[in-house]
Amino acid sequence: MSWKCLLLGGILLHFLVVVYSRDELHKIDLSNQEAICNDNSRAVIFIGLQTTKKWIIFFESGGLCTSRADCNQRYLNKNSTVLMTSKLLPDKVIGRDILSSSKSENPAFFDHNHVLVPYCSSDLWLGSKNKTSQNGSFNFVNDSSVENFSFKGRAIFRSVFKELVQKYNLSVAEEIVVSGSSAGGIGVLNHAKWLKSQNFSINARLLFIIDSAWFINFQGGIKSRVKREFALLVGLSSEACADISYGYSCCLSASCLITRGFVPSDVQTALVFSLYDIYMFADVLKRLEDEGKTAENHVADFLSVVSMYGGAMNESLEISNRSLTSFFVPACFQHTYFSTSSLWDEDSVLRPLIEVTRDNGKFR
Repeated sequence: MSWKCLLLGGILLHFLVVVYSRDELHKIDLSNQEAICNDNSRAVIFIGLQTTKKWIIFFESGGLCTSRADCNQRYLNKNSTVLMTSKLLPDKVIGRDILSSSKSENPAFFDHNHVLVPYCSSDLWLGSKNKTSQNGSFNFVNDSSVENFSFKGRAIFRSVFKELVQKYNLSVAEEIVVSGSSAGGIGVLNHAKWLKSQNFSINARLLFIIDSAWFINFQGGIKSRVKREFALLVGLSSEACADISYGYSCCLSASCLITRGFVPSDVQTALVFSLYDIYMFADVLKRLEDEGKTAENHVADFLSVVSMYGGAMNESLEISNRSLTSFFVPACFQHTYFSTSSLWDEDSVLRPLIEVTRDNGKFR
């Protein structure tokens, strides 16, 4: 039995018959004209339907851009352009991991309706700002003084559920599992109250599975990544973003979102992340290198900061007592555990955004 089965154990498995090919998720444009990617292309979902009233809806990862110059660079990089547009996505993908229709690969959710939501707004699914342009046209200019992009993550997130209610009978669901990795996990947690308040979830069992979105402000890590410029750039919409009880915007921290009550306490929530999340830990290592230190010649310094980081992660787990919140935190140098579709295949369109090389080891 896999660790994922152990982690998510207790969820009953029922229905089998499918409408589409069992292995395929098909691309659908979202109807809401406000649900647009950075380049104003229409946001999409990939969906695989079965004759069941159970759903799992997954929001993809992909980092963010924090300034106009940063966004321009993100758009020009061939590995990240696809994170800002829907134009490069195929018409169908194969569901993998928790979106797989294979009982052996995905014993908990193989018989659910599967929905994959690609990330194309670069705003942690929280933005609410349109590009200033005529007729919504997109003309990229590599100039940081030019406002090239729209940031409509909030509209995309909410439009997914409205689309599923209007066209795919989500309103009669018995179980809705909402999941996301990294940026997608941050998005899910920030929209948790909204999800709980919607009519489609009143009669359904609502569950959250959050992958690799437990970021801590170790040595100012969150503050250094997301500055005021980002909030203005994307038009941050989450009420948690105005909460700076922890010294930074609460919307960026899962522990803050949970302890401050932005995540409903009566929703079962499972969090999976690494004790040494390489996405944040890469910054820690870079600071040592900027001081002229190397792993070869300053082993004690590197081991010390690794130990401190792991200790800070452990301490961050001591949140308010919530009986419906569970954790799986392996001591790995890794960022994200779920690889939910063939979009991540070697010859496909998505590539890991993080690659850190140390000695003979490479972390992705």
